[in-house]
Amino acid sequence: RLAVGAGGTEGRPSPRLRELLGLRPGGTVGFQGLLATLPAGAADALEYDVRRLREHGAPFSRTIELAPSHRLVEVIGTVLRDGRGRRLGEALWFRDISERQAASDRAQAQLSALLTEHDRLRETVELLSFPVWRRDPDLTRPGATRATLSSSARRKGRPARCASSGHRPSAPRPGRWHDGRR
Repeated sequence: RLAVGAGGTEGRPSPRLRELLGLRPGGTVGFQGLLATLPAGAADALEYDVRRLREHGAPFSRTIELAPSHRLVEVIGTVLRDGRGRRLGEALWFRDISERQAASDRAQAQLSALLTEHDRLRETVELLSFPVWRRDPDLTRPGATRATLSSSARRKGRPARCASSGHRPSAPRPGRWHDGRR
């Protein structure tokens, strides 16, 4: 976590913040100097957030993309108080979230690929001409192919159209095989 004072006075940014923003090592930096290192739209938005923080004590969190490095930085603004609750000033915390965001993007892409593969596999299994189903621990069938439903309906002496009408065949009684044998 990285911090710089935002109470109108100059602050000493941490070495990591200086590196992220491209500031020269050593010395202090005023809030306007810090804003000058940010892209124009991000600087305006951050200045607005800090004004609301100073005037109304409204904390904020904003994500900013740094122009030259394309790094993502989360800026968190908060009011600093002493043990008695008196206001001491404001602080801005800068945190590099580039890796976290990249990991989140990768996980989202993997989830999307898995869901696509799941749908493709389900469609492929549904096209099989022989019965396929799965059972829950209580022996109910949460899913079965059309061939399973059609076969089960014929086996019980009911017309095959009952499967296409949305009726599900009943689950076998415990202690019996799917074909009725013990």
